Amino acid sequence: MRLENLFPANLNKSLGLMLQTISKKSGLTMPKFLLTNHHLPVSDVATAVGYQDGRYFSKVFKKAVGITPMKYKRSFKSDTTVIIH
Repeated sequence: MRLENLFPANLNKSLGLMLQTISKKSGLTMPKFLLTNHHLPVSDVATAVGYQDGRYFSKVFKKAVGITPMKYKRSFKSDTTVIIH
């Protein structure tokens, strides 16, 4: 499911800006949350947190976390609740 299908167009823009602001303030907390608690593709998570280039997002994420966003997402596939520290 794509992020833009979840909300009306005008809300998508506001939500995207809000998530980008939150992401910058909290590091990778928001991307981790979106990757573990939603059925969004990595490319949509990247866009939602302010990265226009999904490959660059993956590179930044891997450098900070140690694994790619897709591997991170898959590691939580069977879990229903995720607590991020």
